[in-house]
Amino acid sequence: MTPDLIDLWRRSPLSRKPRLGRVLSVADRSEVPDPLPRHAIVLSGSPPKWAILACPCGHGHTIELNLTNPRRPTWTVAHNGAATIHPSIDIQDPTRRCHFWLRQGRVHWTHR
Repeated sequence: MTPDLIDLWRRSPLSRKPRLGRVLSVADRSEVPDPLPRHAIVLSGSPPKWAILACPCGHGHTIELNLTNPRRPTWTVAHNGAATIHPSIDIQDPTRRCHFWLRQGRVHWTHR
């Protein structure tokens, strides 16, 4: 299958929604595991200053959300077993766009 077809399937309403079920907390960004765990969000700092995760699209890039940035968008992370991030995560680079909501540990891709 070509990468475009794989992307289409991953984002399809028929596929299972990927999970980001675990939330790991570390005291400092230097303690973030390398490589990142695939189905986990790493919160760095106390209170959390960064949310770091491997993008659920599967192409291998990392998403780093600054939780203390006063400019928009301002992300918040809530977790009680499963994480919810608000607002949506929208990563754009020259080759792809990854735009999704994370609710209760489930990835909900937006429609393009």
